[in-house]
Amino acid sequence: LILSWGIRSDNYSDFGSQLSPRLALLFHWNPYNTLKLIYSEAFRAPSASELYSSSPVSQGNPDLKPEKLKNYELIWLQQIDNRQLQLSLFQSYWNDGIVSNIRIVNDFRYENAEKNKAYGVTLASKWEYSVWETALSGSWVDSKNENINVDYGAFPDYLFSAMVGYRSSALNSSIY
Repeated sequence: LILSWGIRSDNYSDFGSQLSPRLALLFHWNPYNTLKLIYSEAFRAPSASELYSSSPVSQGNPDLKPEKLKNYELIWLQQIDNRQLQLSLFQSYWNDGIVSNIRIVNDFRYENAEKNKAYGVTLASKWEYSVWETALSGSWVDSKNENINVDYGAFPDYLFSAMVGYRSSALNSSIY
């Protein structure tokens, strides 16, 4: 059983200080399988364009507040020789998510989206053979604005990816 922890400190002149902890508990039940239980918090200050942009299609909002997130994850990881399989379950809560809300056709303004929740699952596999690597992953996410019980729209419901890569020892890099 391994306990891992860390803390990040952000200090913004216009948003103040924020501490974001991360705590992980790892259990290796045999040489090939590991369970991870992770709790983390995050902080994201609005970007300059979200605060002050002015274009024909989007307007900044100088009254935006930073996003604050709490995340819980349960991960099963299996590594056998040149193969890896990972199953992740997660649940996230965040306050004041920064979104672009449509006001009139083709006119967006950045706003804070109060209380939000997302949960989902990801399954990923990776296989290495000689200089070749392949990776497949798929995920499902459900995200909602809890204040008005509407899909938040921050994530696609389903996401799939497939990659093939080549490792070059001469270049000390991989190409995907």
